[in-house]
Amino acid sequence: MPTLDDIPIIPTNAALKANDSFPANAVLSTASSKVVQVPLALIGQGFTHAFRIDFNNSELDANTTNDLDESITLMAIPANCVVNKARLVVVTAFTGITTCNAFVGRTADADGYIAPVSVLAKTVVENTGVYIDVVNELDVITASGQNLVIVFDPGSNTQAVGSLTAGSLVVLLSLTEIADYANITTAKL
Repeated sequence: MPTLDDIPIIPTNAALKANDSFPANAVLSTASSKVVQVPLALIGQGFTHAFRIDFNNSELDANTTNDLDESITLMAIPANCVVNKARLVVVTAFTGITTCNAFVGRTADADGYIAPVSVLAKTVVENTGVYIDVVNELDVITASGQNLVIVFDPGSNTQAVGSLTAGSLVVLLSLTEIADYANITTAKL
């Protein structure tokens, strides 16, 4: 098993894939090992959370009402945290209905991070909502009771998101709890 001292002799790889793993110490883990694998795309591109939603998601499947938006809760957002980046990546275009938009935000504003975008073609959008729509903008969340949500909008009174037949997307988020900043450094002045 190589150690850090062996770095000069470990083979070099000139290219890495987004899903290659990096070991991290999960401080709050209750498992026997606190070492976890983290995809390089999360670390290298500044994200802390990733969520995948496929066309056959149980909440999408269950929505058979025409023109009814489907809101899916991705996670509870802790009070006293900062969100500074959100990205939506349509990995596989959604099919089965002629119009379908998705948007990402939190309970107080469902499109606060990603404004509505068509998911009928592969695409990547980042920080297009009102909370974080410019570089270096922060959404500081101090209250509890907020959830990260993605909403699917079929955009027509003759279609339901439960009719989707293919498609997959990923939502990436950069979220840091304010209290965690105290433990980032050990230096005290």
